[in-house]
Amino acid sequence: MNFLQFPLNHRDAGVAVEVTLSGVECDVFLVDDANLASFRNSGRYTYFGGHYKSSPVLLKVPHSGNWTVVVVPRRSVGSGRVAPLHRTNLPLPRPSAVALHARA
Repeated sequence: MNFLQFPLNHRDAGVAVEVTLSGVECDVFLVDDANLASFRNSGRYTYFGGHYKSSPVLLKVPHSGNWTVVVVPRRSVGSGRVAPLHRTNLPLPRPSAVALHARA
């Protein structure tokens, strides 16, 4: 599976991350180190995010730790940009647990 990853390193809870998509709809989500490893190994993992058709995508870090933004394009063209923001007034994202590689 083709995907992009953007390591955020350590981020405190409540920090917002903005992802800008251009020309492509994507699955965009935050994962911690353990869930990133599971994702890479086609295992089950928990993530914060979802499928997006437009920008900007705003995700909020649910708890302090090391985080990575993963972008899985649904087509082979397009681009993305990731920027951590210092906004904390976003609602907490809800975790989801799926194996994206198993989706049709």
